[in-house]
Amino acid sequence: MSGIRQLHVLCHSMGTRFFLRSFPIIKKVFAKRFVDVLSPNTSFNEGHIPEDNPSHMDGLRRSTSYLESPMKEDERKIHMVNLILLNPDYEIETFRNDHSELRSYCSRITVYADHRDQAIRLAFKMTQKASMGNNILPILDNKGSFLDMDIIDTGDLDSNMSERHHSFFNVNRLMVDDLWDLVVTGKRAEERTSRLKNTGRVYRFTILPSSVVMV
Repeated sequence: MSGIRQLHVLCHSMGTRFFLRSFPIIKKVFAKRFVDVLSPNTSFNEGHIPEDNPSHMDGLRRSTSYLESPMKEDERKIHMVNLILLNPDYEIETFRNDHSELRSYCSRITVYADHRDQAIRLAFKMTQKASMGNNILPILDNKGSFLDMDIIDTGDLDSNMSERHHSFFNVNRLMVDDLWDLVVTGKRAEERTSRLKNTGRVYRFTILPSSVVMV
C-alpha cells in the first residue's frame, strides 16, 4: 500500500483524453463517493454524514447498514478530491456522457477553458467536434439540466502566455493562485469570490483585460 488517500488529478490538453479514456480501467483504484449510496433526500456535505444530528445519524446507520463491508473496502482506496481539466482537448459530447460516472467518484470537477486557444481550434478543424478546451458556455446533460461542474473562462488573462493561449496555467500568477485555492482550500468557484465572478454558470477572472486602457 502506498499510503495515498487523497488525490488531485490535473490534466492539460490531450492529458484529459488519456485520463478519461483510461478511466473505465483505472477507476477501481478510486473510492466511490458516499453520496451515491445514500437517499437523494439525505442532507450532507461532500458525502460526510452530519454528526451534529444524532437522530439523523441513527437513521443513516440503519438505512446503510448493509453497505458496511463495501464502505470498509472503499476506505482503503484513493479518494479523488479534484478533477481539474486545463484547456482540455476532449469532445463536449463525449464528456457529457462521461460526467455522471465521474461525479460518482469526484465531487469537484473544474474546467479551465479559453476561446482563444489555437491548439484546440486546430483540433476542431481536424475532428469537426466541439471541444471543452475553448467552450465557455454551461454544458447541459441529455435532459437539459446543467452539469454539476465549474467552468472557468480564462479569456481575460494575458500575462505570461504565448499567442497560442494554450499552456500558461503554471506561469500565470492568477491561474496559479486560483489552482492553489482550489486544491488547498477546497473551495468551488462560487466561493472564490476574490478572484472569480459568476457570469451565468461560467466564471471569469475579476481583472480588466489589457485591451481596456480607460475606464
